[in-house]
Formats: sequence, structure tokens, C-alpha cells
Amino acid sequence: MKEEDLAPLSCVQHETPKRTEAKISLKCLSGAGTAVFLFLLAVVTLLGEVTSRDLLPKLKVLHAVPDDEHFLINGQLPTSTALFSKLFQGAPSELYGVPEKQIQEAEDFIPQHSTPTRPSASPATIIMQKSVTEVLTGASPGGKTSPDRLPASSSIDPSRFSPEALSGSVPLNMPGKWAFELTKAVPGSIMLANGTFPGQSYFEGAVILLLKVCRCHKSMFGVILNSPSAEKMESAFCPNSRLRYPLFRNETIYRGGPVGPKWTVLQNFSTGHAYEVTHGIFAQSVLSESHTEVMAAQLSPLDVKFIAGYSAWPLFRLDQEVADRKWRVVKASGELLSSPPSLLYSEIKKQLKLTSILPEYKKSLIH
Repeated sequence: MKEEDLAPLSCVQHETPKRTEAKISLKCLSGAGTAVFLFLLAVVTLLGEVTSRDLLPKLKVLHAVPDDEHFLINGQLPTSTALFSKLFQGAPSELYGVPEKQIQEAEDFIPQHSTPTRPSASPATIIMQKSVTEVLTGASPGGKTSPDRLPASSSIDPSRFSPEALSGSVPLNMPGKWAFELTKAVPGSIMLANGTFPGQSYFEGAVILLLKVCRCHKSMFGVILNSPSAEKMESAFCPNSRLRYPLFRNETIYRGGPVGPKWTVLQNFSTGHAYEVTHGIFAQSVLSESHTEVMAAQLSPLDVKFIAGYSAWPLFRLDQEVADRKWRVVKASGELLSSPPSLLYSEIKKQLKLTSILPEYKKSLIH
């Protein structure tokens, strides 16, 4: 037997009698002495645990979902990690990043700010990208339902994501500004930041619209609605897109979350390929429809919001953060969600306060 193999055994043999002697010596102490000894022993043990816990490396991770889960904009908005990184300039310690490689399932990853830019999609890839409806239903371009869209986990209650659960009992055409609190995070609901987020200050004061649950029913993702950046769409469009969408060139790019550089385009009006995520808020997959509608109906370009990046969680982690009250889950009207970004957080809280102090008002919303 090697000498190094004996070393751990000798240490254990020396420690065991010491612990035994300590236990025996307690019998010789007076009642007061025993109490003092036990108190000091507890303090030393606690300090040891705290020190050990603080010395352990804290692994900072983000959660990402596969590309085909997103509401793709048919290649009209090229994904640029360089542009995405610019959205976080001035906050080098913030936790954000891009997965180093394309993933097939939702997973955690360690963010690297210096991740190389992925090549833009080829024309053949753009043709095969899916519309919003195909992403949500699992339908293939030929119209068939893809089998991998079936729930893979029986631990998640499917009724949580049913149309009835998502819409609640509030009519889709309920006018005005309104909001009330929910107990569970579901697609179409709003998460209102209610805690502190070290290293993730973009979550403080954030209003997040949850978009969808991944096909495996184990992860959910959404976008921050009230985090405008200093960048404009002029810097995101390629030369052809600048010519094709002139009304959008001066629109602000919003930071949707720490994982990038995927795009989400939201609008407060309906078009042929847009999907209504929640009351009066639509996710768009064909940008030309939005531009044509803005021109024809003389709508404001501000009615279309360009969001780079997203926020995602495994469901168990998201549920725990909600249970810990880091987030308040809210159902809100489209009119309320169309408030200016600087006022959105306070406007939602104002409506929540109204529903809490006026039970009859809340009753009129949910019945």
C-alpha cells in the first residue's frame, strides 16, 4: 500500500478520539458551563459553514431556448452579436451573453461576452424559417404537426397552458387600462420585477411579457418591454432593409433580456401573420406586413416595437422565483401595455393597487 493511501486513514484515526474526549468532557462541566460551551460550539460551526459557503465559486448561468422556438422574422433582421453587445455598453459587469453553439433543447449556459458572431442565415435557411403560427402549433411548412411538439414532461399540468388559462375569464375586447395579479406564470402574462437582481440590473423595474413555453414544456421565455437602448434600427438593418423599411429606420431597439441576439417584433395592431400573445399585443413574423400597415393606416411607427434578446427560465426556477416574490405575475390589457416605457412599470402598479382596494372593480374584470 502506498504512503499517500495511508495518510487519510491516519487523519481520521487521530480525529475520532478527540471528538469522543470532547463529548465526555461535557459531563464534567456545570450547567452554566455546558450552556456556554454549547453556544460557542454552535457559533464556531455556523461561522465555518458560512465561510465555506462564501468561498465556493458562484457559477453564473443564463438559460437559452432553441432557435426554432422564437418568432422568427423571416431573415429580415440579421442577428449580430456585436450589435447585441452594444446594448449592454456601460454595464460590463452585467450578466448577458450568447450561447457558443446552436442548441437543440432549452439549457443553461455560461455566458461569454466575446462569443464570435454567427454567420447570417443563407437564403435557403430563410425560406425554411417558420412563421409565428407554425412555431406555436408545431406545424411544419407543409402543414403537418411535428411530433416533437408533443409534451415531453408529465410533471407539468397541461391545463396551465390551455387557452382558457391564458385568457382567464377576461373578454378579449375588454377596453381600457386594467391589470390584476395571477398566482402562476403563463404565456401572455406579465412579470413585474419585485426584488433585487445582483449582476442583472436590467431586471430591476422590469416589465416582462411571457411569450411561450418551449415544446418540451420545461422552459418559458419572454421579453422585457420597458428597456429601450440608445441604438436605432438603422444600425440593425442591412442596406436592402433600410430601403425597404424606411419608416422603421429611426425606431429604438429595446433590450429584451440577457440572452441574444434573437429578435422579437411586437405591435399593437393585427395583421395576417401576427399572433396575439395577450390582449392587444401581437408578435409579428413578416415585417413587410407591419410596414405596409403603418403606411396605409397612417399608424405610428411607435406602434411597432423591435426587441433584441430575450429572458428565459426553466419552469421550476421561474416558479421558485415567483414563490419567493422576486416577481409579481400580472394579467394586463393591451392599452396598459402600450404605455410609454418610462411609465409602464408605475402604471401597472397603479392598476394593481386599484384592483386591491376596490374589490368590485376586480370582480368586474374577472367575471
